[in-house]
Amino acid sequence: MAPGKQDRQVNLSGGKFIIPSDPKGFQDPKYWDTFFASRSTAFEWYGNFLGSADILCKYIKPKDDIMVIGCGNSEMSAEMYYTGLRKITNIDISQVVVDRMAKKYKDDCPDMKFVKEDVMNMSTIASESFSVVLDKATFDALVADGSATSTEIAGKICCEVDRVLKLGGRYICITLGQRHVLNQLVITMANRNFAVRAHVLTVEASEQQEVVFCFVFTKMKPGLPLLCDMQLRSDEKITRVEDISLFLRRIHDHQTMEAFSRSLRRGNYDVAEGEHVKIFNRERKLKFCMYPVKQNVKKPQFTSACFIIPPGRSKSYLYGTHEGRQEVAQRNIAAPLVMFAEVVEVPVEGFNFESVKQELTPIMRNLCPPNLFQSMVFITDGAFPETDAFHDSGDQVIFEGTSQTTGDYRILERPLLGRLEWERRLVFSDTPQVSQTEIRLTRDAGSGDGLTPIFDRMFLPSDYQKCIIAALLNHKKLACEKPADVRILLIGLGGGVLASFIHENFPTARVEAVELDPAIVGIAIKYFGLKIDERCAVHVADGLQYARDALSAGERFDIIIVDCDTKNPTLPLRCPPEEFVKERFLQILFRLLNPAGMCLINIVTRKGTIAHEIESEIVSVFGNTISTVGLDDELNVVTAAVCSSYFDLPEDVNPDTIQQTMHPKDDLRNQLLTNLRNFNRMMDEKGGEILLDGPSWWSRVHVTYSYPFASGNIRLGTPDSKSD
Repeated sequence: MAPGKQDRQVNLSGGKFIIPSDPKGFQDPKYWDTFFASRSTAFEWYGNFLGSADILCKYIKPKDDIMVIGCGNSEMSAEMYYTGLRKITNIDISQVVVDRMAKKYKDDCPDMKFVKEDVMNMSTIASESFSVVLDKATFDALVADGSATSTEIAGKICCEVDRVLKLGGRYICITLGQRHVLNQLVITMANRNFAVRAHVLTVEASEQQEVVFCFVFTKMKPGLPLLCDMQLRSDEKITRVEDISLFLRRIHDHQTMEAFSRSLRRGNYDVAEGEHVKIFNRERKLKFCMYPVKQNVKKPQFTSACFIIPPGRSKSYLYGTHEGRQEVAQRNIAAPLVMFAEVVEVPVEGFNFESVKQELTPIMRNLCPPNLFQSMVFITDGAFPETDAFHDSGDQVIFEGTSQTTGDYRILERPLLGRLEWERRLVFSDTPQVSQTEIRLTRDAGSGDGLTPIFDRMFLPSDYQKCIIAALLNHKKLACEKPADVRILLIGLGGGVLASFIHENFPTARVEAVELDPAIVGIAIKYFGLKIDERCAVHVADGLQYARDALSAGERFDIIIVDCDTKNPTLPLRCPPEEFVKERFLQILFRLLNPAGMCLINIVTRKGTIAHEIESEIVSVFGNTISTVGLDDELNVVTAAVCSSYFDLPEDVNPDTIQQTMHPKDDLRNQLLTNLRNFNRMMDEKGGEILLDGPSWWSRVHVTYSYPFASGNIRLGTPDSKSD
């Protein structure tokens, strides 16, 4: 026994079992002599013959020469003998159990043999003398862990089994299929040119909590391709698996699902929380992924709920992370258990909420105990597509491409019903239900082919873009009767819709747009009508580095707009990337602004606390913010931060008089709302359409003040006077 280590005790279906601290202890006959001398009744590992007869009888025939390795005092060999399998040789390393079993079955099973033999070195057994080697838990007992010793033991067992089996013979191993066992058993036998097949056995023993597998390894001729099959449910057909790595992954997926189901039935349904369970159809194709969320609900409305994730949104923060799913459950579902179901493969026809619900109902019934299934409810959000809308939305794909930065993307176009206009959209493959850029266009009927697009550069598809434009009208150089020249830095071009609108409506503005992805720049110009001229320039660069370089070069801007997003949809902060709202970069943006400058940041997050934290960070740098909340399905928050000189405060003002000198909140709010109304009227006059929805939209504007310069953290003055 290894020094410093202790034996450990486990419970198996036959009772308590002591595992030595060193796997080499299993090689000692004295250990097994003591083990069996203390037991007068049969010790059955993983159930009896009846629990596995339906599988075993498919691979063992009366004519077969059968060797049972590590037979112990199990009654399985005798049960097989009584069914007509007479040519059975049992081996075990313990002389005690061999003598006892030979005496016990001398009269009832006269043809059955019991031999003392070491499975790792069967010196008395001739090569290729058996057509079946049956192993019920012997491999599990000897290969106790993933140590070098266990690896050595596993290699010796597989080598000896290979040696004693005839060509076409079967090594049938009943095992729990633990990860270290699978790595040693399945991979080793596959490398020895054995075909691999997996079945799941039904074990009724109450102590048996794990899945019991029956692996059948068939000895093949050298040079033949590897064959991997599995049948993990009795109602499934045997299916072929492409390679051994996929075979092992599916075994592990099945173990995870069964373990979770048993946990639910025992009432311990937080065991797999944060993990996911894969559900396969009868052809072993992945159908659903199930994500459990446990809640402490004082007054539950339902015993459990199944939330069907809308297709195309499974990678978003809200549904693609455990934290996001918890938020959805806490806000909307008063149930102790919520299972989020991701539809992995959307069918081409007949797809809607009801069809998915019908498929998931028996799955949830099998997973949940009766008390949880009693008042289960199936729900989703309003974005779930009905019938064939997910596949047939009326969109025409006019271009498909791949970018190293954003991945696969498509340009989609569809006519607007009742209007002589089209809608063009950019979507990425990882979020197909989200339009990254959208524009409306008409066709030039006077052109030769009648297909020349005329882009509507007065159209803003999103509330947050309208809010940005309304905030621009608060800038002094644009709010005056004769607008002055304004230099705007736009970090994040996208399809260029916002840049085009500014270019069209503010003739004194010059836009410097920065875009990381060159493919997106090409899309904006070719498919969304972005004009590049002396008032609109595009720089392909990292926005962080461009801002640093611009500051070093002495560049200054009147307005900075940060409207870029992260490419990881699972992050709680989608826009902008976290680095853009760190204090150090906000300091760079502050110093890039001219006196009375304005910085606009579009924040997209499902977690409201993040938006508040960012706003607090902005306030600590700029001194104040004007924010709009609850835009675009309550995701976008647009924050307008203005420099202290925006309020025309003298640089040497007494800090005690700052609050009296600055505009009161109500006055500043009224100024903002006035400009919103002016913007609304301007759009009504130019386009005949009111784009803002009146008081209900304006009511979501709020103003936050902070005076960090009064406490000495930031000196009152212009951006140029501010230090790093």
